[in-house]
Amino acid sequence: MRRNIWRTAALLAYGLCGAALSAHAQVRVGVEQTSDRSHWHFDSPSSYDTTVLVPHFFAQHYTLDNLWLTAEASYRAGVDWHSSIGATPVRRATATDYDTFFNPDDVVWVSGTTGQAKVHSFRLSQAVDLGRIGGIRLTGGYRLRVDLADFLEGDRTDARNGVVVTRRVVTTREYTSGQTHEVFIAWTHTSDLSPNWLLRLSGQASPAAVHRLAIQLPDKYPGRTLVYRTTNLAASGRVELVRGHGRWPLTLSLGGIRTVNYGRVQTANRSGLSVGAGIGRSW
Repeated sequence: MRRNIWRTAALLAYGLCGAALSAHAQVRVGVEQTSDRSHWHFDSPSSYDTTVLVPHFFAQHYTLDNLWLTAEASYRAGVDWHSSIGATPVRRATATDYDTFFNPDDVVWVSGTTGQAKVHSFRLSQAVDLGRIGGIRLTGGYRLRVDLADFLEGDRTDARNGVVVTRRVVTTREYTSGQTHEVFIAWTHTSDLSPNWLLRLSGQASPAAVHRLAIQLPDKYPGRTLVYRTTNLAASGRVELVRGHGRWPLTLSLGGIRTVNYGRVQTANRSGLSVGAGIGRSW
């Protein structure tokens, strides 16, 4: 799965380079520093200290703060297109994985791990111009984001009705892949602040963003991948200051993203802020 993801990224990067050579094209490279949180919650019957299945849910939380390297291209191929890719380096971050079991006789067990994980992320998007309404440009497209985590040594606890019964260090392997697939609609408004500066405001919404969490526990379930899915609303906004109308525009940006779940049983929460800078080249 990871090979296919990076192969897709390579193909899109090749497309970006090709787009840069077409007439009326612009490419931009940049960096973004993000403050990013991801939380997954899924209900599924399971068992802990019982011979039958009981109500159960698990929750995973990831701190995904990182530095993104990005590349974008705007070009015309029949209509106006915009392609972008981004990736982060591998870094260590806090990750948690806890299971809660509601056993008979009002006994609640909470079992799980808090520790470090090696995390890195990747994203790509493709958008097409849909036209204008007054001074607002409308676009639509598809975006994919993938967050990969490799759990390291963790602090494992088992608590019965809020009282910790056992505590130990665990080194069992766990690998997760969180994917977000969005078909989105976006709007952009650009205005002149001065002869040298532009202000660009944009927003995006995906009313049916598909979130997929794949979990591999090779020491516990050899050869199996546990897959969970849910759908929610994903929305984002961005403010950009662009200096220069010539061949080398400089962009400063501030952005944010938030998801809204449609229920409480299967949820995927994401919130993030980003600050970035980029430099472009126009033809």
